[in-house]
Amino acid sequence: MGGFNPEQMFPGTPALGLSREYQETAARLLDLGKQFQQRYAEFAQQNATIMQDAFHVLKKRFDEAPSGGKTPAELYDAWIDSAESTYAQAAHSERFARLLAELCNISSAFKVERGKLTEQIARHLDLPSRAEVDTLHRQVRALTAAMRAAASGPAAPGPAKATKPPRKPRKRAKK
Repeated sequence: MGGFNPEQMFPGTPALGLSREYQETAARLLDLGKQFQQRYAEFAQQNATIMQDAFHVLKKRFDEAPSGGKTPAELYDAWIDSAESTYAQAAHSERFARLLAELCNISSAFKVERGKLTEQIARHLDLPSRAEVDTLHRQVRALTAAMRAAASGPAAPGPAKATKPPRKPRKRAKK
């Protein structure tokens, strides 16, 4: 992002000054970004290993098969089968689940911190924050519901409800 970053010059020092909340939030965002990059690199390496394993399974399958020409469609189908079975096996492993969960958790934490920073900046610029807009939206819905309830009540002014025309009396059959 450029600019002066006191955390790089003096690691571990507390945020100071008028923008300390921004500094603290930005530091948490940077830390979460680093964590995400580390976990994603591990995840990408794990996926590369899965593809290498799938290739070895495919190679072993062809080495054991009697020699003969395979069509491109057969090679493709064999590759897909190998890759799917290897990926399914890896996807059920503890390491895969842990890395994927950590990526999701870090991403969610990043979203929360980003929201906090956005709220801080909105307040600083005197813009309505998300919380304020949500509150206004709830109030408008409540007022709309109250108006509808009042309009449908018995003593409500306004247009009358449409009613069915009165029934005509039935003629009695003569005896």
